[in-house]
Order: sequence, then structure tokens, then C-alpha cells
Amino acid sequence: MIRPAPLAAIVRGEVDLAYRRWDRPRVVVGTRMRTGVGVIEVTSVERVAASRITAAQAHRAGERSLADLLRLLEVKSDKPVHRVGLR
Repeated sequence: MIRPAPLAAIVRGEVDLAYRRWDRPRVVVGTRMRTGVGVIEVTSVERVAASRITAAQAHRAGERSLADLLRLLEVKSDKPVHRVGLR
């Protein structure tokens, strides 16, 4: 679910969000995932409109810009966007 570079950024405290297009949430608050860098915990899951995502939130998700994040979210554009809080 999470690529190696964002995983490392989560450990450094630079990333605390992820955005996914799912027909329904695939994780719930409190889910703990073992990864190559340790255990990552889901702190929030909410459906959001892509148009309401800010540049600051895109940076918190590890993207260089809002445009980069929106480009990634173009895949599966028929599905809603979910914002996942991580720690």
C-alpha cells in the first residue's frame, strides 16, 4: 500500500497522510501494518473530494506538489478519494 520512500518519510515524521481511490475504505482507524520500516498505524480514514485537497496536505502525503498528487489520483477516477492519517 505504501511505497518505500513515503515509508521512510513517515518514520522521519515528514509524512502523515496518504490518499487512495477506493470504492470503500480498505483500512479502519487503529489498523496496524507491519512494514519494512516498522509498524504504521492508521489514525483516521475519511472520504474527501479531490477538489478540496490542499497543497499542504499533498506535501503531508509526501508529494512534491498538489498537481503531482492529483495526477496520481487520476487513476481509478471513477472511485471516491479517501484520506488516510498515518503514524
